Amino acid sequence: AVVSTQSTGLDKELVQFPFVRLIRNSKREGLIRSRIIGAKEATGKVLIFLDSHVEPLPGWYAPLVDRVMGDPKTVVCPIIAAIDHTSLELVVDKYNQQWGAWDWDMVFKWKPIPPREMQRRDFDDSQPIRTPAMAGGLFAIDKDFFFEIGAYDPGMKVWGAENLELSFRIWMCGGALEINTCSYVAHIFRRGSVIAKTVSGETALQQNTKRLVEVWLDDYKESHYTAVPSNK
Repeated sequence: AVVSTQSTGLDKELVQFPFVRLIRNSKREGLIRSRIIGAKEATGKVLIFLDSHVEPLPGWYAPLVDRVMGDPKTVVCPIIAAIDHTSLELVVDKYNQQWGAWDWDMVFKWKPIPPREMQRRDFDDSQPIRTPAMAGGLFAIDKDFFFEIGAYDPGMKVWGAENLELSFRIWMCGGALEINTCSYVAHIFRRGSVIAKTVSGETALQQNTKRLVEVWLDDYKESHYTAVPSNK
């Protein structure tokens, strides 16, 4: 399903793909709530979330679905290849053999895979990487498990921090989060980000991050407020 708010001519373009449904929101919902709406409308057992600015590479689909069908509580991300936003050049190995992490600023970061995870994988680069966090835009998840753990937090606004919030939900509600090294999806990374501001003057990212910290970090939230005093 494709979820959209504005009329962009997609209706005509999608006629050639009868298996694709276009879902129109009546008002601007933002990325987070639009994904929840799309997930509710989906009829399949496995949900695959993709950003609009991606290009899946050949063979990307089967490794994700096969893993989720084999273990419905495992959430699977592909290796994310980079597409240069100026030249559209494909950089396949940019994030290969890294995992998702964060510091106390609660900003997602790619980090080298630590020795303990390399050892767990028997130093076999073809094995899935058990990652603490997902980048957010691209992953496959069992539909029932997605809603069993509460889906995305509908109280979050527009976009930002939802990837860490969902990562915490997955691990703390009995699931596992992996990067499958046999699946590649290319993603265009912009030079800068458009960050929406709310009525209060804070950005949606700030409000979402504070919500994430207050809900999931318990006493560790003080480490975040020490790192980012402006969020307190």
